Amino acid sequence: MDISDSQQSSTPVIAAGVKFSRMASDFKQKLKEWKGYGRITPIQFTRTRFDAADLNTPIKAWTLFVSDTSLDANDVTVSLTIKNPLNANIAMLYNVEEFQGLQNA
Repeated sequence: MDISDSQQSSTPVIAAGVKFSRMASDFKQKLKEWKGYGRITPIQFTRTRFDAADLNTPIKAWTLFVSDTSLDANDVTVSLTIKNPLNANIAMLYNVEEFQGLQNA
């Protein structure tokens, strides 16, 4: 596992990228199990920082949300952010009962 923090600019942005090597097939199998209402649940990632002297007590923990995932033949790269991507402005789903003019004949 390889974690890379984002480059901080003048505005505070908490984001990270995580690369899992040789785990693409395991991720694909988990994504196939992700059906129905489970798709509306955000995927969370907790990163915890420990002191080298005491590995049982965390110094700091961050809970981030998965905003993007990319897979290739072997590796998986996950983009993490502090904003929940499910709270983004998303248009309402098309409903044929409300908008009959666009219904197929």
